Amino acid sequence: MPVSEIPAPPPEYDGQINLKDFWRSVTAEVCRGLLGSAHQNPFLVSPSYHYWAPWIGPNTRREDTVLNTEYAVT
Repeated sequence: MPVSEIPAPPPEYDGQINLKDFWRSVTAEVCRGLLGSAHQNPFLVSPSYHYWAPWIGPNTRREDTVLNTEYAVT
C-alpha cells in the first residue's frame, strides 16, 4: 500500500494509542488468517496513522498507552 493512500488521522487525534489493544487486534487478525476462512476477516487491521503502535514489551513500559507520532510532519 502506498503511503499516499494512508488516510490522515482525524483532527481530534492526540497521538495516544493503547498498544495492548492494538497488538491484541493484530494477533486476532493473524490467527484468523492462519485458520483460513471464506468470509471477510472481521479482525482486519488496515494501516493508518491513528491506529498503529510500536511493540514495546509489557515488562519494559509503565502503562499500555503510548504516544504515536508516526503521522507528525517535521
